Amino acid sequence: MFAQILGETTCGIDGVQILVEVDVSNGLPSFDLVGLPAMAVRESKERVKAALRNSDYPFPMTRITVNLAPADLRKEGSGLDLPIAIGLMTCGRILEPEKLENKVFIGELSLDGRIRKVSGVLSMIMDAKKCGAQEVYIPQANAAEGKLIHGIDVYTVATLKELVEHLQGKNTLTPLPKENILQNNNKIYHVDFADVKGQLVARRRSQYPDGGFSGLWQDNAGAPLSDDSAADDGGRGTGGHQDLQHCGTFAAGRQRHAGASVPQSASQHQRQRASGRRQYTAPGGGYFGT
Repeated sequence: MFAQILGETTCGIDGVQILVEVDVSNGLPSFDLVGLPAMAVRESKERVKAALRNSDYPFPMTRITVNLAPADLRKEGSGLDLPIAIGLMTCGRILEPEKLENKVFIGELSLDGRIRKVSGVLSMIMDAKKCGAQEVYIPQANAAEGKLIHGIDVYTVATLKELVEHLQGKNTLTPLPKENILQNNNKIYHVDFADVKGQLVARRRSQYPDGGFSGLWQDNAGAPLSDDSAADDGGRGTGGHQDLQHCGTFAAGRQRHAGASVPQSASQHQRQRASGRRQYTAPGGGYFGT
């Protein structure tokens, strides 16, 4: 018995449609999975076997061959568990092949038959729509992504048994409602950087926080520095001499290093310039002047 089921995987950030070919023939019991599968895909054999048995569906104890086409593309992730299981049930005549046309199945199977969340579902649904699929079945945990793609019916399923009953017509599911990716924003902003003439450096500096970079240089009180305060601060732009007056541990730690100069306040610098002398830190922690 032979069956073809549509699945999806990801290649980078793009979705790629995979044709899952399942062949069940006479022979010693074996399960061969070919088509350049990654480790997570190769391990799907045990997950599919346990999920079928724990969902009260028979697992064929014959020779099973599963091919993932195209064979030259490496298949990543665990989202191909569901199409492999659907293909095995189609070969076992549990599902009719005619009812699986233009349907894409995405999901990881747990050992008890539940369908777990997978990554990259949004890209997979977009690719399925581009390839002409009419319906996509995804895990319930990926419902938020399924609502964003228009023009294709997206169904969410919780268990393998629930999906099979829907495909058999016993328990009909409803597709997800659609939502817009971009919401309408009618908020009016009365202040705009476009109204500022010139001041390119200041505008650029103010736009950094919105991009996630460094914040504005501010003093301890939180207000922007004026030209005078910035000059008195020695160009550091952070109220450095005020901070150091309250950071004795920092100043003491700097003194313990041989040859390290101790930061001084603006008034100390002015006195040194007036006297024409400069002070350095001696290895023992004392000062000597020149």
